[in-house]
Amino acid sequence: MSAWPGLKTGPVVADDVFVDGGTRVTADSVTPGSSGAAGAWQVRTELDPEGSQGAWFRAALLADELDLAHRIATAPLEGGGPQDADADLARDALAAEALVVLGRGGEAAGLLRERGVRPPRAGEPVSWPQALLAAGQASTGDAGAWAWLSARTTDVAPAFRLRLARLVAAAAEQRGDLGVADAAWAEIPGLIGAVSSPRLAGRIATATLLRRNREAEPLVLATAVIDALSALQNAAADDAAALDAVLEVAGRLERRGDDAGARLLLGAARSGLPRDRRVRAALRRLSPRSTFADAARVVVAVAVLAAAVVAGAVWHLRAAGLVGAGALGLYLRLAPVPGFTRPEGQVWQGVRTLRYDPAVGRADTSGGSGWYGLAGIGGFVVTFIVMAIGLTALGEGGSWPAWSVSSAGMVGMLAVLVAGTAGGVLGARSLRHALGRRRRARSRAADHALAERHATVCRCREVDVTWGPDARLYAERHLVPAPVPPPVRLPGGELRLCPVSSMPWLVGPLGAGGRELALRGALREVANPVAEDESGRTGFYL
Repeated sequence: MSAWPGLKTGPVVADDVFVDGGTRVTADSVTPGSSGAAGAWQVRTELDPEGSQGAWFRAALLADELDLAHRIATAPLEGGGPQDADADLARDALAAEALVVLGRGGEAAGLLRERGVRPPRAGEPVSWPQALLAAGQASTGDAGAWAWLSARTTDVAPAFRLRLARLVAAAAEQRGDLGVADAAWAEIPGLIGAVSSPRLAGRIATATLLRRNREAEPLVLATAVIDALSALQNAAADDAAALDAVLEVAGRLERRGDDAGARLLLGAARSGLPRDRRVRAALRRLSPRSTFADAARVVVAVAVLAAAVVAGAVWHLRAAGLVGAGALGLYLRLAPVPGFTRPEGQVWQGVRTLRYDPAVGRADTSGGSGWYGLAGIGGFVVTFIVMAIGLTALGEGGSWPAWSVSSAGMVGMLAVLVAGTAGGVLGARSLRHALGRRRRARSRAADHALAERHATVCRCREVDVTWGPDARLYAERHLVPAPVPPPVRLPGGELRLCPVSSMPWLVGPLGAGGRELALRGALREVANPVAEDESGRTGFYL
């Protein structure tokens, strides 16, 4: 029998239940200040080693840097105060949380049991280490712990909702309960407010597509596909990384038996990202054989109908060809696409009308075809005028030379006209792409300038973590080097301070693959000795 209490008698988790090592962790628990302030508002603060370790751990989780979170939780702490049992348990709870989300729930449960953490008794408040113990044991197959943990996902304190969602997702994946894991991953973006890493984007895209209603309206299905692709693109460093992420998610969907979802994602990527032969190969592999057979039959039908219309000897045959062409078009419009539901088929048809346009760097329906048509006509007209003027100058009495109206001459002039038309199209295409590159370069420059301006502003009240170029700019443009090393030593990590609030930030290429991160730490107030001339005042005197 499981040691976890029954669901009907278990306590409701209130706002003051989930705590770290017995100490509440809230956003307002620290009042930053400057020791140089004057008057009654003077507050003296210093770096809080224990608080900063916990804050940097949680910031790493927000950035989805799970390995970094584990390294922060297990790194030796320098400059901290005397370690008591509660402080040791708090540090071990951080390490256990990291182990669970890394897929090592059994190790997490063993670590907590060594610290004396036990399942809660019915009716008693539940601590955060006990919730971690439940997640660790649930990931190893403990049905009672899993039922207990699942019942606590809706009545947890807001500060712990995101962390508990991660625990549920990780434990569900380790148990093989993929439906629950998908639901937890789908909940996380709303709790974070942003997709913070390619790994998290892949999980969210997979959950979004697997949880779609295949019979929903085409607009709803198209939104789900676009959201999944956008999450992968926004989290990727460039288009090549986005294509890799798309292929990884498509493979995951295929392994889960959702070939239709994989095809929709790959089709959207084919339209919205640069050409990639791996995407085309994956689409060919996932397409049902009946699709190719239907395509061959359509090609044959089109050829027969076209021959009947063009070369029909009697008007009856031509009329039959026109009617057949109309019927074929109606069939192609209304017939279901093999492998898709009818709404999915409509989304697929819409996706196929889009093509990646390198001039604008996104999917487009026309790709500038209208301008290319005008450029081709212009090239034809200019070539004809130049050719006519030249032939008139070569002839006698304003007539063209005799060789120009011969069969060979006519073929040559036709070739020149075709070349002029092609030249007009290619010239317009080159010009359009050049203008597109300049436009995107200006946009990138404007975005960089805006990011540099924002990087000079204090963000201690706004964010717990920032990553990528924004983190590097914030460290360089706003933060200043600290005179002491960070209390948690990590390769590449540097301690910097905010010149406004004195808040400590751990910055550097700390993430996976050298990803730049800036993690906000914590301050603590210290005693402010009363000035000698104010110590004896007891009243108000004129």
